[in-house]
Amino acid sequence: NVLWGLLLLPALYGLAVLRYRNHTFSLTEDAIFVRYGVFQHRTWVVPLNRVQTLSLTATLFQRRLGLATLNIDTAGASAGNPTIIDLPAAEAAAWRDQVYAAFQSANRNSS
Repeated sequence: NVLWGLLLLPALYGLAVLRYRNHTFSLTEDAIFVRYGVFQHRTWVVPLNRVQTLSLTATLFQRRLGLATLNIDTAGASAGNPTIIDLPAAEAAAWRDQVYAAFQSANRNSS
C-alpha cells in the first residue's frame, strides 16, 4: 500500500503544477476574469458592478507560506464564485484593493 502511495506522488505533484499553471486572472475597467481547471476549464467573467463581497482567506498552510486566497462573491452565482488562489498575501491584498477601486469606479460611471 505504501508503494502505491509512492507511485502516485509524482502524478499528484504533476497535477498540482498543472492546476497552478492553468489558473489565470485579469482585471479590466469593467470586469474581472478568472479561469482555472486542468481537465475541465472554468471561466468566470464578473462585471465589476455585480461584485458584492471581496474577502481574503488563508488556510494554515497558506499562512505558513505567506499565501492567501481572494474570494469574489456575486449574487445568484449558481456555479460557485470565482477565487484566486495561492497569491502572496501582500499581492492578494493589493488585488482586493484594485478590484474594489475598479468596482467603485464602475458604479460611479453607471450612475
